[in-house]
Amino acid sequence: MAVFRDKRCNNKWRFSFSQEGVKKQGTCFGCFTKAEAEQYERDVRTKLSLCLRGYIKEEKPKISLGQACNIYLNYSETHNRSYKTDKSRVTKILKTFKSSTLINDIQPLQIEEFLYDLLETHKPATANRYRACFSGIFKLAVNNKYIDYNPVKAVAKFKEDNYIIRYLTDIEEKRLFKQLPDYLKPIVTCALCTGMRCGEILNLKWTNINFDLNIIDLTVTKNNSPRRIPISNRLFKVFKKLYKENTNKNEFVFVNKNTNDRYKDIYQGFKNTLSRANIENFRFHDLRHTAATRMVAKKMDLIVVKEILGHKTIQTTMRYAHPLEELKIKAINILDKSMHKE
Repeated sequence: MAVFRDKRCNNKWRFSFSQEGVKKQGTCFGCFTKAEAEQYERDVRTKLSLCLRGYIKEEKPKISLGQACNIYLNYSETHNRSYKTDKSRVTKILKTFKSSTLINDIQPLQIEEFLYDLLETHKPATANRYRACFSGIFKLAVNNKYIDYNPVKAVAKFKEDNYIIRYLTDIEEKRLFKQLPDYLKPIVTCALCTGMRCGEILNLKWTNINFDLNIIDLTVTKNNSPRRIPISNRLFKVFKKLYKENTNKNEFVFVNKNTNDRYKDIYQGFKNTLSRANIENFRFHDLRHTAATRMVAKKMDLIVVKEILGHKTIQTTMRYAHPLEELKIKAINILDKSMHKE
């Protein structure tokens, strides 16, 4: 049997064989003895034979993010000088994304949100290094034919010289809502009315919403710190409409009517909307920035804003205490009027 120990990691087994002109090789996942590895290889041979004869369709093997990270770290230990740093970054990635999550299910918007959250405590250059680490994980998965494409390629790098908080102007918001497809309007409204992260919105369940108290109880958050967010009048109407339309009694608030399952990836749809609305240099996470900027601009207490957004420190919230362009113009006009008239 063509099974052998992985040279990069002695406690793992690999297989490699050719059958009817087709070469197959890979890791024997979950195998710790030679006998288990040989049985794994026999199963692969049987499945390949059935595929070649048209009895079953060949499916790409599904692996978890934890398994993909192990493959990446094994490669890094042999080829990269930055192995220790890579290991540290992988540890942080797995703290945010569950190790059991299938890599096929991870979407560009989730990666983008992860990088944006890093900016709360790290510089753009550091976020870009994490992006490179993530890209390396998916690149190896593509090379091993576990997935068809690398979703990180759809996520733009941050400019490393200066990171400017991007928020939606009133004019841009009007253009955006004119172009938004119907399924995205409630999701974007929720983002602007709460400052919630995309992942928190898409995972929102009806059990999180208390219509009697007009409160959203977030129990699963990025910081693992539950928080309460009041429901505005506009968002209340949106929730009531969605609740009335939920004839299948789905547990999730934002549900794809075609699949009767929650929305998992809205990246491309939102990106296409931005293009139609002629809004540049903007990402979904910037809706959260917009909500924060608007609250601070209306002189809301920073502690209150911090609690709504779920920031760990007040320093993160203080980043939004920047003057809006219209306020800067007003200030300049005051200087202009105070000058001596010639």
